[in-house]
Amino acid sequence: MISTQDSTRLVGYVRSGNGPLGGARVICNGEETITLFDGSYEFSDLKPKMYEVTANLRGFQSQTRKIEISGGSTVHLDFQLQESVG
Repeated sequence: MISTQDSTRLVGYVRSGNGPLGGARVICNGEETITLFDGSYEFSDLKPKMYEVTANLRGFQSQTRKIEISGGSTVHLDFQLQESVG
């Protein structure tokens, strides 16, 4: 049984210089989700530990960030992707 004190949500937005990126892929320690039209994403029921989170979308440079999550809170992690050149 997962205690709400021990589980955490990771939420955020994936954007470019031109605005939100809907349809971007966000991977958190092997679990994957796709951003909504407004660029938002969410992972829930995360255990307290270090996570590696990657956001990517075709035509943009992928970005990976590490974040330490402690239990019982909502953590925000936003990404600003740059367009790929070439």
